Amino acid sequence: MSQQRVRRRSLARAILRDPAANTIVITAAALIPLIATVGGAVDMSRVYLTHSRLQSACDAGALAARRTMRGNRMTDANKAVGENFFNMNFPEGKYGTEGLSISYSAADDGKVTGAASTTVPMTLMELFRDEGVDVSVSCTADLNLPSTDVMLVLDTTLSMNDPNPGDSVRRIDALTTAVMSFYDTLEGAKPQGVSVRYGFVPYSHTVNVGMLLHRDWIQNTGTYDSREPDGVHTWKTGGGTTSTSTWRVLSGTNQAQPRYQVPSENCPASKDPENWSDTYTAWSAWSPSASELPRTRTRIRTRNGTQFTIARDASNNCWITPREFNQFREEQTETVTENPNEGTTNTARHWIYRPIDYDLRPLKGSGAGDRPVSGGTFTAPVNDNQTNRIIRWPDGDRACIEERATRRTNETFLTPRHDMDVDRVPDPSDPATQWRPYLPGVVYSRNVWASARESEQRITTNPHELNRWVFSQLPPTSTRTINLTGALNFYTPFGSTFSSAEGACPSPARKMGTINRGQLQSYMGSLRPQGYTYHEIGLLWGLRLISRQGLFASEHAAAEEDGAIKQHMILMVDGQRDTRPFTYSAWGVAATARRRTPADTFPSRTLEDAVSGQRLNELCSVAKDTKGITLWVIAFGTALTSDLIDCASPGRAYEARNAAELVQAFTDIATQMAELRLSQ
Repeated sequence: MSQQRVRRRSLARAILRDPAANTIVITAAALIPLIATVGGAVDMSRVYLTHSRLQSACDAGALAARRTMRGNRMTDANKAVGENFFNMNFPEGKYGTEGLSISYSAADDGKVTGAASTTVPMTLMELFRDEGVDVSVSCTADLNLPSTDVMLVLDTTLSMNDPNPGDSVRRIDALTTAVMSFYDTLEGAKPQGVSVRYGFVPYSHTVNVGMLLHRDWIQNTGTYDSREPDGVHTWKTGGGTTSTSTWRVLSGTNQAQPRYQVPSENCPASKDPENWSDTYTAWSAWSPSASELPRTRTRIRTRNGTQFTIARDASNNCWITPREFNQFREEQTETVTENPNEGTTNTARHWIYRPIDYDLRPLKGSGAGDRPVSGGTFTAPVNDNQTNRIIRWPDGDRACIEERATRRTNETFLTPRHDMDVDRVPDPSDPATQWRPYLPGVVYSRNVWASARESEQRITTNPHELNRWVFSQLPPTSTRTINLTGALNFYTPFGSTFSSAEGACPSPARKMGTINRGQLQSYMGSLRPQGYTYHEIGLLWGLRLISRQGLFASEHAAAEEDGAIKQHMILMVDGQRDTRPFTYSAWGVAATARRRTPADTFPSRTLEDAVSGQRLNELCSVAKDTKGITLWVIAFGTALTSDLIDCASPGRAYEARNAAELVQAFTDIATQMAELRLSQ
């Protein structure tokens, strides 16, 4: 046996005989499993922490990606948003991890799924050849829409006929695209058994709600600023008859230049010429003499500069055509001849202009008062030849209304404002609480200069023209006694139809109810951009249709039998308020009716705008504070002003400068309504 083996055996026997040495050996042997136990605990806690934080980061990214999606389609940009949120919560190398990966995808129903994985290197356990633990998680985010009512209050005024700068489509068409995307997002997020109802109030200076009302809610007799025949006026003619020729071109040029388009709502009645001179020579002497018949004389005018012609096309677009004059000389001849009809009796029809009561019962329909209005006709002798005009309501699909009684700004609270009462159901015995049909065919404002209505600037600077607008409650005015003729007798841009901007009626409103995609596409395509901007009338009727306590309370109660319904309103405006004194609005023609402003003062546009703004603020508060409705506001193609921000619920105001931003705004709103959630 070698000496080395002998020494090892001797050492072993010595250790076995020595208690202290024996303890050292035992302790050293026990350290191995102890290190494994402690190391495993430390490293497993790191694995658990990594898994928890990885799951949170995956969830955050999935929610962010779903929130930015339009409808159910995921784009690379949506994926990038999700990955960025993930990386902010779990950056590469966090907790010493290695090999981080993340991916997001979306199913056809819009549900976003994420998968993330990483490797957690071992610390103490590495001594036992354990190089690391792979950690992986998955996450899913989806929209969870509760039963919901959505009322869309949509500005459909003239300017919606125009495109925004940089857009190739009209605003009204961009609105259709945005609302369809909004609908698709909500419907895609709707679980089985959940009901989503939609209501619509297109508005301009009135609203088309007549066919939604009960018969008892409409007055039996309505008072309108109108006119009645005042017989025929006769007179005899005599003396010479004077005639003036048309202008005969002598020299120079006048040429039309390319036309250009201006915003429809700002279409002027006239445009002043530029660099304009229009000079006349004195009339020449009468030939043969001033005492003989027939006799003639001539004069010459010379024109230089640019004149403008303004016209609307079939789509109500406004076009201005310049015409340039260059040393354009014309001659005119005036001729006086004997009057072959001397002594002939001439006739002219005269009128009395005053408030007139019309029987409205034929427009309501027969039967019980709680049945819906069915419409009808009556006749009124208001045609220019003093014959009867057939008054229809609705006229086609036009069934707009005049608001019920209200209070002027200089009156006290003792005068009720029934028009601002959202929930009051009309009392059939009290006409002040009822509405009446909007009837352009019978409305006339009296004693008005034709030029007085061209622009407010002219009216406010010419008191003579301003004073011609007669307050409707003053004594009647007769064309016989004030000796006016032609267009100076009255103001009626409406005729017997709703065709003019001042007498326009927007598309029909829709009560809260379900609607399929085809019906919605058809409805949005039927919206017509007409009229001027009274935001308060749209919001007022949006509230009336969605309110659970008002006109349609029983219908809302039936809808809520299966559970509570969340309520939202979207007010989309495309411009600032535009209340024109000569527009026939839901409160009549303000220049003469003066229902909301002092009776003894002409209601300037500034004053009417102030009344409109104050009432809009009140209604916004009713929606948010009294009704508990989430109110969203979108300013489309116009500035998001402080009053619009204040109108909206906190954080619910949007500005959309073009069609793409409008789609994004509606999609963002739909996503927030649907309440994002993690589904696993």
